[in-house]
Amino acid sequence: MAEQNASSNRSSGVRSTPVFVIHLILSDLIQIISKLTHTITGSKDALKAYYYSLIVGLYFMACVAFERYLLVSHPIWYRSHHSLNVCCVVSVIIWFVPLIFAVIRSPLFLPIACLIPYPIIILCFVGTCRGLSRAISLTSLKRKRILGSLFLVLLTYTFLILPYIIIILILILTEGPFHSYKLFYIFWYLARYLVFLNPLADCVLYMFLRPHVGGLMKSVHCCCRTDV
Repeated sequence: MAEQNASSNRSSGVRSTPVFVIHLILSDLIQIISKLTHTITGSKDALKAYYYSLIVGLYFMACVAFERYLLVSHPIWYRSHHSLNVCCVVSVIIWFVPLIFAVIRSPLFLPIACLIPYPIIILCFVGTCRGLSRAISLTSLKRKRILGSLFLVLLTYTFLILPYIIIILILILTEGPFHSYKLFYIFWYLARYLVFLNPLADCVLYMFLRPHVGGLMKSVHCCCRTDV
């Protein structure tokens, strides 16, 4: 009996491992290193590595949001299907996503690849808000932590990533001489600097999730209604 309990505890520990957040931090490290390398040496390969890791990071942000949504809205399905192996397989697939978009060989591949996670994050945030209304036994603190993590993901994308993507789209679609307009020039540089703050926001997300993810899983699965 004791062995079964120990096995159950180990399984719970594996399930609570923030795999997607760890990969998100890894992509942030690649962003920082490649950006510093490009700034110092001007290497085009370093710039490609930066954009590669940026796209990967955005998809891991979407995975974090989707995982929170499943945890709250479909807890029984989540506990029966969620495992460390599944998270690792999904993570490996995500690391290949930028390569799939690169095959398109279009100047639009970067903004399109970066925009796809945004509606997923928004839908997961809305769905989680609705799911929390059915989680009667969750304390106010746990509700705030769940919503806080998703809100941080949504906030990070909206204010740090989206302006940069919008400006790139404008440059590609219009092909206008915007460099001669001082206001656009200011927005362009501001958006570029905001993107550089993305790794810092992801570190805050990691600290926000890690100490409490196990407790949240134990609380949500026993107080939510069953899946319809």
